[in-house]
Amino acid sequence: MHRFLDRELDREASLRVEAHLSACNSCRQEFYQLLDLEDQLESTPLPRISAGFAGRVIEQALRTREPAMTLPMRSFPTAVAACAIVIVTWVGFHIGEAYSTARRADIIQSALSSPIEPGS
Repeated sequence: MHRFLDRELDREASLRVEAHLSACNSCRQEFYQLLDLEDQLESTPLPRISAGFAGRVIEQALRTREPAMTLPMRSFPTAVAACAIVIVTWVGFHIGEAYSTARRADIIQSALSSPIEPGS
């Protein structure tokens, strides 16, 4: 509905929304509430900002800026080891899955090609 209010919909979509609004009382009420809110926001005066406000905000932000969070170098080998474990596990799982699938195919092929003896 917001895209309809902002006139961002193409003609076909706008017609569908209009048709729905004409048939659906609850959506129509919500639409009118949004229109009222939009009118209120547009009629609200913007606050006056004093001269130099942006400069003071930037200056304050730079003074109180916290250092960026970084990982200590001693944790780098641990991170590399953890990544290696994940990769080896992932590769091993997929190799095992491929082997298992191939093994099942061999068992099925063997069962299909061996003759069935009566009474067994």
